[in-house]
Amino acid sequence: MDSTAEILAQVNAVRWHQSFEILPGVVSQGTYRPDGLWRRLGLGPEISGNRVLDLGARDGYFSFRCETLGAKVLAVDYVEKEGTGFSLAAKLRRSEVQFINRNIYDLRPADIGTFDYVLMLGLLYHLPDPYLALEILRSLTKPGGVAFVETTCTDEAVHFKDRSVATGSLNDLPLMIFVARNVTSFWDMNSTCLTQLLEHTGFSLQDMQRWGKRMLARSIAVESSEVERTNSMARGVVKRG
Repeated sequence: MDSTAEILAQVNAVRWHQSFEILPGVVSQGTYRPDGLWRRLGLGPEISGNRVLDLGARDGYFSFRCETLGAKVLAVDYVEKEGTGFSLAAKLRRSEVQFINRNIYDLRPADIGTFDYVLMLGLLYHLPDPYLALEILRSLTKPGGVAFVETTCTDEAVHFKDRSVATGSLNDLPLMIFVARNVTSFWDMNSTCLTQLLEHTGFSLQDMQRWGKRMLARSIAVESSEVERTNSMARGVVKRG
């Protein structure tokens, strides 16, 4: 093992997004502290031995925390692990978390299986087709499995590049708004919309947390022939006779 000084030099040479303790005394210098969201997830020993999928894993914080609890983790990101802090963090931690470089729209259960717990944290608003993404999320979650979706929330206001607009009086309506704040931010929505999207893609909402501009939904994957029929019809064709 390299000396602490050598390890710190390696860590400081990486451009991190997530700020977390990789090893005792070794902290990545990212712009986002994910520990608060980790506490909101409320995950504990119950995930030991279970399969966990971390979508949009980035530097790997949530993947490594789940691994520490005994879960079998697959991390996915559209950026190669060498392009983030994931590769170095996994090496330093001697992690056994598996990683694949894939876009969420290319994930199939036939390729990677299904999971007991799926994390979609800080990803949904970066995707141009959130409904399709949630359909894929459902296909990767075992029936009875748990999916966490954390994203931006417009229950109080929607924030554009040049202004903010109050939306609190509209929360009884399921609203999703095209914001285009930057090249990777597409859609913001309110909690009513996220709840209904989850229901229409095969989930049953168990809990919704809201704070500031963010929200976190905890849902259970359910089997519904009506949901399957509706979504199959929406993406297929109907032939006469």
